[in-house]
Amino acid sequence: MNQGSSIQIAAAAVRKIWETHGIQQPFRFIGFCLSLLPVPVIQQVGQALDRHLSDKAFQREVEDLWSCIDDLNPLAGQVATLEAAIQEIAKTVAADPEVSARVRKFLSKLGGQANEFKVITEGNSYQEIVGSVIIADLAVFSADSGSTNVLSGTVVNSGNTTLIARNGSRNRVDNARFAGDAGNLFMQKLATNGRIDVAGSSVGFGIGGSIEFGVGGSLMFGSSQLDITATCPKCNARITADKRELLGYASVQCPSCNAVLPFNPSTIR
Repeated sequence: MNQGSSIQIAAAAVRKIWETHGIQQPFRFIGFCLSLLPVPVIQQVGQALDRHLSDKAFQREVEDLWSCIDDLNPLAGQVATLEAAIQEIAKTVAADPEVSARVRKFLSKLGGQANEFKVITEGNSYQEIVGSVIIADLAVFSADSGSTNVLSGTVVNSGNTTLIARNGSRNRVDNARFAGDAGNLFMQKLATNGRIDVAGSSVGFGIGGSIEFGVGGSLMFGSSQLDITATCPKCNARITADKRELLGYASVQCPSCNAVLPFNPSTIR
């Protein structure tokens, strides 16, 4: 599965909506929501949006969520393309648990199938999800018969996530965060076998379940504690980053106004 294709298909669906309803910035948020759906569902839900957009309450909810995201990250409304806007919105939602919860609730209204996100790879096949944000009540990553799933640089925001690898298959995970209402779990440079269940900051081992650690591999519980948040003194934009990404640097750059700000890595614990 190529998440980039999901973004492109979602952006195309929004451009069709623009043809009927005019170009409106809140529709960038709708594009982000569509990009979280399985590819076959995106066009189906996109076609039904005309009916939703005639509902004033639905419009207000979209505008309210967009206003919240725009306040957190003005760049989401400033980038030139829909594809870039969807990626900026994804970063914003991933960094804010409250907004993530609101988006998940909105997705349940947008399309019933948004409650589940499944990646099923079979028959000596390969799928990867890179630099993505997945929001669903249930997420399943299944590899069977010599197949491989790769999750890299990805946030899975779900109450329950299941990783299944059978018959010589692997789920390879690197720099991925699993976020739930009960906590967070961070996986780096590892592979899972059998069945692994993730809920919040807990891991359950099902039949044949095991984890293989590569060089530098780690499994960290409560990884949300690794996130730090600051306010840019120049433009008041909120800056969120992983502490590990800041080690060794003496300054950070605001993603909103591009101001370079002094930073003391020795203050990180």
